Amino acid sequence: MSAISDNVFVATIYITEVKQAFISRHMSREHFETLAIAPLIRLSYGRMVWMAFPYTVVMGVLGWYTVSHWL
Repeated sequence: MSAISDNVFVATIYITEVKQAFISRHMSREHFETLAIAPLIRLSYGRMVWMAFPYTVVMGVLGWYTVSHWL
């Protein structure tokens, strides 16, 4: 979950900086739309958690197996 939270935080900072650069006229509308395409996919926090669930299960089982059988 920490990795997901970190990604959300970085994405929030990124889109805020891109928006600020556009507002201050440091980039064109086309460039802004290219860089800010991420909000259009509507990837919410809950959706990211759901998408990361298989990874969490696999890594959890692998970690348990490693600790149980190799240590």
